Amino acid sequence: MGIGHWNRWRKNAQAACHEARPQRLRKQLDSVPRYRAHTVAMDETSQTGQVDKAAGKMKFACPTCGHSSRAIKAITARSLLTEAARAHLTNYDGFRFCPTDSCPLVYFRPEDGLRFGADSVRVTVFQKSECQDRLVCYCFDHSVLSINQEVKRDGSSSAIESITEKCRNGEDRCPETNPQGSCCLGNVRAVVKAAQE
Repeated sequence: MGIGHWNRWRKNAQAACHEARPQRLRKQLDSVPRYRAHTVAMDETSQTGQVDKAAGKMKFACPTCGHSSRAIKAITARSLLTEAARAHLTNYDGFRFCPTDSCPLVYFRPEDGLRFGADSVRVTVFQKSECQDRLVCYCFDHSVLSINQEVKRDGSSSAIESITEKCRNGEDRCPETNPQGSCCLGNVRAVVKAAQE
């Protein structure tokens, strides 16, 4: 599939969720390039890295919003970045995920300064959208809407128990399917709680 065709398909597939984003975030997303490569020298005083002396390791803040970020595995970046974004990569190690919902940045790599916004991710990122149809569990296709509907109908949701059981059976593929690169259960619990309030 050519890059032009891929981009047109992706644009149409995510149009509804894009429109559901707050106007301020849409403007921010439009200002974040799909890829931006520049060298960032990382040291103890860098704006994107601080030494946790107690733990003896680096703690990286998002270079856009300044909030905490999470390390992701190479398979997450390889699986979820778009074809256009991957074309500029030779390896997928060292990326971090920004979970802040008001921040337009999704992935960044402190080593070389690469940054990717939501438009460079193949799926709608749960934290970066307010679309009711967005997935909260990417392995088993639980959406915010489906959970809300279940809670409205039954007063509760079976999503947490269902996901937990399938994870125990080894059916989950979180590093490959979830943009945050890890288990969704914390997010699912938050969605269920909000639906019940």
